[in-house]
Amino acid sequence: MKNILIIGAGAMGSAFSVPCVENNNNVSLIGTHLEDSLIETIKSKNNFHPKLNVSLPSKLKVEKIEKLDDLMKEIPDVLVVGVSSIGIDWFVDKIADKIDNKTSLVILTKGLSIVNKKLSTISDKIKIMLSEKGIEHTNISAIKGPCLAAGLANKIRTSTLIASPNIDEAKKLQTDYFYKYNTSLNGLMIHHDIPPQEFLKYVHTIDLSFMKEDKIMRDELINLDMEKFIFTNGSAEHAENILSCLLYTSDAA
Repeated sequence: MKNILIIGAGAMGSAFSVPCVENNNNVSLIGTHLEDSLIETIKSKNNFHPKLNVSLPSKLKVEKIEKLDDLMKEIPDVLVVGVSSIGIDWFVDKIADKIDNKTSLVILTKGLSIVNKKLSTISDKIKIMLSEKGIEHTNISAIKGPCLAAGLANKIRTSTLIASPNIDEAKKLQTDYFYKYNTSLNGLMIHHDIPPQEFLKYVHTIDLSFMKEDKIMRDELINLDMEKFIFTNGSAEHAENILSCLLYTSDAA
């Protein structure tokens, strides 16, 4: 069991609490200084979140920002950034003197920021700001994905991408699953209930602009007066995308 503190009671921060609680963690959700009214409403309605239109887990602790010092007396195992991009400076100011180098930060915040007149990711901005305050924090991860807050809160099956500087763990997971289950996807399906079609669609959403038209091959295939088949270890959709970039169609193939 991990102690998880989520700062930011907006849609995604609150929705993220659902899987955290259901995986038997001790989870607290604390609103920003702009969310006192929202926190009061959630608590008065037995953890019903009006923006998500869903009841958050009954085991979830919901508090106003005034309780931050009390909740941070024991540094959480995971501190989740659920504020908006314009609230990052406020967030860092609030937590900088309350964490140490071992604290894991997980960022839900979308968007980019400007640091020293340069475009920066939110994670890099937080890292720079913490460093300026004497905290050389390196354990920062970001969670992104096609999932929506309402879907996450209602436990609709979806996908996310977790990015972290600690790529060795991700590579180890991928390699172990490949050798044990013949494909990484098979291991993900067995252990994490990953929907295969969503996974394949996600990993095959790539820039194919480098591919050039191949008229010679197209003409040769059309001139072959026989039934034709495509053998691929990818999905049918991926094969069709490749053919489309080469100016083929499924009919011509």
